[in-house]
Formats: sequence, structure tokens, C-alpha cells
Amino acid sequence: MKNVKIALCNWWGLVKPGGYLVIVVPDEDLYEQGIGPSIFNSDHKATFNLRKLKSWSPVSYDIQALVGALPGAEIIEARLQHEGYDRRLMQRTRWGQFLFRLGLLRQRAFGRMLRTRLSGYDGVY
Repeated sequence: MKNVKIALCNWWGLVKPGGYLVIVVPDEDLYEQGIGPSIFNSDHKATFNLRKLKSWSPVSYDIQALVGALPGAEIIEARLQHEGYDRRLMQRTRWGQFLFRLGLLRQRAFGRMLRTRLSGYDGVY
């Protein structure tokens, strides 16, 4: 989505009185691991967090603040689901940075292949 605030407002407008809007988004630190632009999805327009004071992402949105700005909205539950997540993977080691860069190069190469529609490439990798 290009404009997170407008999209959320539009979704909220579709909820009937007394209804619920359930929002599930990937946490920017767990999904993106502090790397931007995304190596997982080159079309990402935003990242999301839950009550962070400062973000590494220039396009970060605090879900609690977004929902708090909606007229008549109330947060029933907001939590970070990170059970089983290995935070050691977030460490900035040279090897980790190399692997992220390698992933980014791979993603760009496959993107180019899809855009140019190379014969014999079926989009599965």
C-alpha cells in the first residue's frame, strides 16, 4: 500500500458499528532484521513496529499510534508474537551482512529475469 494511514482509515470506515478490525503485520525487526530496502520484498512501501521510540526504517509506522488516530477505535490487544524466534540471527556480523547482501543480489537477479521473461524460467526458485 502506498499510503498506510489512508488505507487504515478506509478499512476502518468499512467496519460496522461494534465491529472489529484485526490487523496483523510483520514486525520490522523480526522480518526485515534492520535491513532496508527489504531483501525479502523489493516492493515494500512501509515497515511496522509496536511502540518503538526510534526505528532504523525511514518508512516505519507504529501500529498503536496508527490505530489510536482512528475515530472511535480502541485497541483490545497488541502484542509482538516472537515465540521461538532466534534473535541471534539479528546480530550484525560480517558473515551475516554477507549473507544478506547475497540474498539481495539473488532477489534482484530473479526480479530482472521475471521482468525480461527469460525463456525457460518459470518463476519458481
